[in-house]
Amino acid sequence: IFSVMEVAKLSKSALDILDSPCFLSDEIIGFYFTYLTSITDSDDVLFIDPSVSDFLANVDDVDVVKASVEPLEFGTKNLIFFSVNDSEHWSLLVYDRKLNMFLHHDSKEGSNDMQARKLFETLKDCVVRSANGKQNIKPKKNKNNNNRSSKPSVTSSKLSAPSVSTPPSFEECTTPQQTNGYDCGLFVLAIARAICEWHCSKKKPNAKYWFKEKQVNPSIVESSMRSDLLKLATANGIKALN
Repeated sequence: IFSVMEVAKLSKSALDILDSPCFLSDEIIGFYFTYLTSITDSDDVLFIDPSVSDFLANVDDVDVVKASVEPLEFGTKNLIFFSVNDSEHWSLLVYDRKLNMFLHHDSKEGSNDMQARKLFETLKDCVVRSANGKQNIKPKKNKNNNNRSSKPSVTSSKLSAPSVSTPPSFEECTTPQQTNGYDCGLFVLAIARAICEWHCSKKKPNAKYWFKEKQVNPSIVESSMRSDLLKLATANGIKALN
């Protein structure tokens, strides 16, 4: 844990952002994703660096996509986290293999829908496992996914892992909403942590949902998450998930 976090240092400019009411940078998002990786004792969880997510959302060459994701072994992961950014707003896209769904959490509902679906279109074939357990990547099609069914209440008691050849779907999830114009990144990180906690405790009988409202309460996120990040960035110790 310490060896991972020792290399995940924040610059002075990033620390200044955390010390004021500002839009989070990709450096901060990446730092916290590294932290979550270090405290999540599971090889089937993967956090994608924001720079990689942004690259994948904006590349059209399927060969480039294939070369970029192949080393990440998407086909072996059950939970994959992607940040979504349209240069003005952060949201979170998570692939859950057991549901075979890309689930989008947006703290400013509808703001990043187009960008999230764009990333989904790039990634949907990358997560499908072929019969030999490897990824099956197909050329992208210029076709929008119009699946806008009612927002799901995501549970861990859904159907078991889907057929390896089944294409994933995209869903917008009900998400706690921010009350200002700059704390979207904090919600991304708070939700990502809550999902990690769910993943670590999912074998417990009462662990049914990704997160409870009290875990991602807007008043708590906006009042304390920023200072918690600042403490983490300057702390020597790492507090593991229960």
